[in-house]
Amino acid sequence: MKLALILPKFPPNISEHFHTSKVDGVKRQVYYPLALPLVAALSSNGIDIKIIDENIEAVNYDEEFDLVGISITHTPVAPRGYEIAKEFKKRGVKVVLGGIHVSSVPEEARKCADTLALGEAESTWPKVIKDFFKGKLNKVYKTNNHSDISKLPIPRTDLLKRDNYVIDTVQISRGCPRACSFCVGWKVFGKKRRERPIDEIIDEIREIKSDKIIYLVDDDIFIDRKRAEELFQKLIPLKIRWQSDVSCQTVRDEELLKLARKSGCNGLSIGFESIRQKSLEGVHKTFNRVDEYEDIIKMMQKAGISIMGSFIFGFDHDDENIFDDFLKFAERTKMESFLGFILTPYPGTSLYEKLKREGRLIENNWEKYDSTHVVFQPKLLSPKQLYKGMMRVWMKSQDLWRKYYPRYLK
Repeated sequence: MKLALILPKFPPNISEHFHTSKVDGVKRQVYYPLALPLVAALSSNGIDIKIIDENIEAVNYDEEFDLVGISITHTPVAPRGYEIAKEFKKRGVKVVLGGIHVSSVPEEARKCADTLALGEAESTWPKVIKDFFKGKLNKVYKTNNHSDISKLPIPRTDLLKRDNYVIDTVQISRGCPRACSFCVGWKVFGKKRRERPIDEIIDEIREIKSDKIIYLVDDDIFIDRKRAEELFQKLIPLKIRWQSDVSCQTVRDEELLKLARKSGCNGLSIGFESIRQKSLEGVHKTFNRVDEYEDIIKMMQKAGISIMGSFIFGFDHDDENIFDDFLKFAERTKMESFLGFILTPYPGTSLYEKLKREGRLIENNWEKYDSTHVVFQPKLLSPKQLYKGMMRVWMKSQDLWRKYYPRYLK
């Protein structure tokens, strides 16, 4: 049996430089797709598996496959994913669609595939493979339960063209106890945090055998202080460079920041989201305190850890002054880099349902749901005002990206 696992190509957008980078003059993806190597590892032994990241290489429809799995995790790749699915179906190849977007809008996705795998792959994919060999594929495989990730196989990253990626990736937890209305992650992976055993994480990192930065995938790597201390202590002998995510709620811990730096951390992403407290309250992120931001940034910088701040624009309390106020904030705090996004109501989120009820959705092309297009009617801004203001934010972020990002990767 020959199996193709495909990640559809992202449509071009203004934030492309955040997921691509030039290394030695060659354009490369920053992160590789973590879901597909994991699905490959969950497949039965003896299957000939090919992973195709369409951001790296083209799909060859004439290559013979018995089964094709397409990962539509990100909403803007959905139209392209559906195109690929339909093309393989024309050739008589069985197609399975999965990923967060598919789990959020299954009725839409089922029109383009033979089978849907909804929910987490550990519970559905082995059943898909088993039934495929029996010649009895169901139309839907669904689980409402969350996987025990303490027993994950090591992802088959050997099937990737790893030289085309800047950073290696290791998942260390799933689930987020917070419930931000614009986030679909907790809807799919749950609010209960599930953690991989630290020794398994260390073993996987050892297996990578790379001098690249390793991104430790965790919604908040500081959230369990005792576990974080143990992990960081065990990372020290490996002499790696790593990055991860942290929250405003947990990052104000000087000793843990120092230990993280000692263990090889050179950058942390943090979701500040807004410099307006009322905006944070409106999306259920009240644990962020705007009056604490500058202290947090100074503390991280003092520890020698680069900051990747994440900010969203277009909340109901954002008016035309938000852009000037933010740029003054960025200048004053001297953040190494930041990501600026347009508020986007991804399907499956509470925000999407709210704006749909209010009749404020103005775009139904999923390719535009990429956090760089205005797809809804803001409350205190016109769509044009929001987009033009974001152009100023993006230009500033580009300046910082060019100035600091090469150092960020060292």
